[in-house]
Amino acid sequence: MTLFEAINEVLAQAGEPLHYQEIKTRILQAGTWSAPGQTPAASVSAVLTTEMRQHGDAAQFVRTAPGTYGLRTMLSVADGLTPAAKAPDVPPELVAEPLSFNDAAALVLEQYSDGKPMHYTAIVEEALSRHLIHTEGRTPAFTMNAQLNKEIDRSNSHGEVSRFVQHGHGLYGLSDWEPKGVLGEIKQHVDGFIKITKMF
Repeated sequence: MTLFEAINEVLAQAGEPLHYQEIKTRILQAGTWSAPGQTPAASVSAVLTTEMRQHGDAAQFVRTAPGTYGLRTMLSVADGLTPAAKAPDVPPELVAEPLSFNDAAALVLEQYSDGKPMHYTAIVEEALSRHLIHTEGRTPAFTMNAQLNKEIDRSNSHGEVSRFVQHGHGLYGLSDWEPKGVLGEIKQHVDGFIKITKMF
């Protein structure tokens, strides 16, 4: 389940607007989202505000108070008011909490990649255009590549599964996309064989 879907599910079950911190708590308790990263609350905030900035009055979410959001359809039915009457347009200054480069990459791959690996430069461009990261550095793409490699190496050294998979040529995907069980083991062996043959 994507974070967008998990947010929808929590708000639908709640039947009322919730603060994004509470949405985060309920998602993690339910275990419906598998790539929370180090800043899950900021990730929830980013999805909510990005959806509203992108779709305006057609967005699925309505901001009813600072940091508090509900489902547009449920508010219009429950309150007898149009969501626009309750929360006008998203103010231009509404920007999500900035994410780490890695958490932003996980969101971009999950929400906006159509389930296909992306080059790290494209990941950065998408993250910047959606205000997921704030950086004053001149080489954000190189920073993204370095951070993704660092997380993969750190996870491997601890015997853990990283959120990310490197596909070569600067392409990254999510480990959740990889086959599991026997198919996963076969893929690992094939990938290992391919790497060995490339060395000769």
